[in-house]
Amino acid sequence: MHLAMALTLIAVTLNLTTAVAQFAISRAPGWRAARTFSVIALTATLYSLGNLVFSSGGWSDTIYIAASRWNYVWANLHVLAWFPFAFGGPDSELHRVPRGLRMVMVIALVVTAVFAVTGWHMQPGLILVPVPWAGVTYHYTVATPVGEWYAISMVALLTVPFVQLIRRKWAGERSLGLVIAGFTVFYATAVVEAMVANGDLVWLSPADLGFLAVVIPTSGRMLRRFIADAQRLHHLTGRLEGEVRDRTQERDRAESALLEAERLAALGRLAAGVGHEINNPLTYLQLSLTRIDDHLASSDPPVEVREALVNAADGAIRIQKVVEGLRTYSRREEVLAAIDPREAIRVALRMAGPQLRSIARVETQLAATPPVLADESRLVQALVNLLVNAAQALDGGERGGRIVVRTRPLTSGEVAIEVEDDGPGIPAELRPRLMEPYFTTRAAKGGSGLG
Repeated sequence: MHLAMALTLIAVTLNLTTAVAQFAISRAPGWRAARTFSVIALTATLYSLGNLVFSSGGWSDTIYIAASRWNYVWANLHVLAWFPFAFGGPDSELHRVPRGLRMVMVIALVVTAVFAVTGWHMQPGLILVPVPWAGVTYHYTVATPVGEWYAISMVALLTVPFVQLIRRKWAGERSLGLVIAGFTVFYATAVVEAMVANGDLVWLSPADLGFLAVVIPTSGRMLRRFIADAQRLHHLTGRLEGEVRDRTQERDRAESALLEAERLAALGRLAAGVGHEINNPLTYLQLSLTRIDDHLASSDPPVEVREALVNAADGAIRIQKVVEGLRTYSRREEVLAAIDPREAIRVALRMAGPQLRSIARVETQLAATPPVLADESRLVQALVNLLVNAAQALDGGERGGRIVVRTRPLTSGEVAIEVEDDGPGIPAELRPRLMEPYFTTRAAKGGSGLG
């Protein structure tokens, strides 16, 4: 195998591999430019196959003439494929090529089709071009004057996309540097190829190397862009997966919160209804106790009866306060008003009293404070949660736990409300999660993590 044939086979292999790879890449969204470049690489491959015929002996004249006709076709298609690549934007779209150039492309295709069918660009017979130092003899057809001009016109057409690529490089596309260098080599070899084919120069047919000079850097540029897109897609996919996971968790938390809110709302309505139902007979009871007290005031009842009446009146008052606490606790709309924090604490203590009474003794240190602007029902609910949590922290320990509730004015004009217990406290590693919804260490005991 002589040198020319070896170089041509290398060019065929590399160009065909590039054409197949670029066509595969072109199936990805946003990669239509790779389809155009696959045409460039494929036409280069087919042209090199023709050169392989020219550089080998033993074929009939008919084969050499057919190979020559087709090489003119492949050369012309190769040149025209550079137009959308150079002018067609990121996707190498043909409609973005200037209209005048599209007309030139159409004319070139028509001329190529006519010459391919008629053979007007070639004379009968062959000429042998020996290159002794390379050990090869080329079998070329002789071009007619029209054929010579046809070959020159293809080289001239190749100048147009070449100049456009240079203009894009000057406009800021730095990645075109190697492409333009390769195109320069390709352009020079195309000129030499035309001279060799016309018998004006005795030399190796260099177009195969010229194809490689431009195809390899251009393919490398597109491969780098493909890798960058793949990395960016991988990064975006990771971000999207994280966002989907976060949104799913937020949705799950929102659904749980909605269910809990509905449950609490139902509980509030139930508490309000119970309070209303208790309040009606309680009113009758208090009126009756008042009439009994008025009646006994004019007589001298036994001490036991008087004490029973006092206890009954006190019990009715306690029931009334509990009902008021239920109604305050169940009110869900936000009502901001100036309230005494100490009164909110007293209501909360009455609400939480049943859970505190058997577990701890409650001390209050309610210093005088200015009124605060607050939603009394929500403040009471927050205090009830704190008191119940304190009771839960003391539950299971030694009896006689202590809970202290205090108020104190701050120099800033605000008011501090503190709930303190002598339980084990909150472990340091759990404190960052205090405000995390649904986090609880008492799930086995019915804790919801919403307090």
